[in-house]
Amino acid sequence: MRKPILIDVSLTGGRGPAKKALELTSDLALEGIPYQILTDKGFCTKLNDVGISPDYIINTNLGQSPTRIIKSFYKEIKEINFSFMVRLGARVPGPIAARKLGKPYIIADGGLPDYLSDKEDLYERKTFEKACKYLVTTQFNWKYPKRTGLDNIDVCGYPISIRSFNVIKKLKIKKKIEILKSASSNLKGQLPTSENSLLINLVMTGDYLNANNRVTYGAWLTTRQYDQCIGFIRRLFTDLGENTNENEFLFMDKEISRVVIDLQQKYKNISVITYKRNWDFTTELYMKAAADVTISRATNYQPYIAALERGCNITTPVPADGYMDEDSAALQYSGNGYTKLIPYDDEKYVFKLLEFVKNKEEQNRITKNLKNNNFLYEKNLNKIIVDYWKQISE
Repeated sequence: MRKPILIDVSLTGGRGPAKKALELTSDLALEGIPYQILTDKGFCTKLNDVGISPDYIINTNLGQSPTRIIKSFYKEIKEINFSFMVRLGARVPGPIAARKLGKPYIIADGGLPDYLSDKEDLYERKTFEKACKYLVTTQFNWKYPKRTGLDNIDVCGYPISIRSFNVIKKLKIKKKIEILKSASSNLKGQLPTSENSLLINLVMTGDYLNANNRVTYGAWLTTRQYDQCIGFIRRLFTDLGENTNENEFLFMDKEISRVVIDLQQKYKNISVITYKRNWDFTTELYMKAAADVTISRATNYQPYIAALERGCNITTPVPADGYMDEDSAALQYSGNGYTKLIPYDDEKYVFKLLEFVKNKEEQNRITKNLKNNNFLYEKNLNKIIVDYWKQISE
């Protein structure tokens, strides 16, 4: 019997790794490749949200000490019979166990590691160095900063599955109102009824607005980063409210909508749309397709917008203090003509946003550039993992 791939999706904040796991396992299933999912107690609900039931749940979370986390991972993983590990995320207790057990492993994340440590902790340098590959997932040929000293880094395409590519192909030819009708049962708030109504999609997870995710409480957002995110959201809403006369529509995560409850009462010309119940992947994808303009906080996490060839897309890195190199990556991405870059603290932010919405010539240029960008297809992470499994299984 062929040994499964062990996919470690744990110890992280946002939904990105859960969606990556969903997309990767979709293509593995098509190929008939066995796999098992490992996570921690803290991240389990994120996997459940995308319909994944983990095979192994380690009773730990980011609030515990690195030493305790690493011991808990090793104790569980040494009892698992697997071919190699795919780690989705940059913290490496899982790969530390794989390294000690003599198992090959690949680490994949949406950015470079925050730091590398010479001692055994969540960012142990030795474990990164011994990885078969450290793969940075994005949607373009990002020239990453050479600051880690690692020589096993490759940039690859975000793992969009064959199934999702087929959905995207259908969405690209549908009108906004048609898409909204399909997603309406999962949405809360007044929806546009005209193709001419402006629908803005704020592509940012509520994790960045959750006070419990601050370093203060043992998590990962610094006070400065948290303040940047809160400030940006409230200024965006306020300035839209002050500078638009017609009713505009703003789609955002439920957690983010709570940050502007008071502003919603003040600015009745801004209608907030969010998830009726919990977040779900399909609705998120549909709302990216329906939006007249998207505003993305993460440069290297715009694969679906790129695949949809959405010319009216804005990149606004926030946090913007070097966090995951998103701000420097944004300069490259916009320089390649794939997005409109507007910094989060631009004094004229909303005026530039509204001006860009009207600039069809600039949008068409971006669409053309995205159409000509085959990076997502040619360097897809799923293909890399499938090929590696076939190679070591021969």
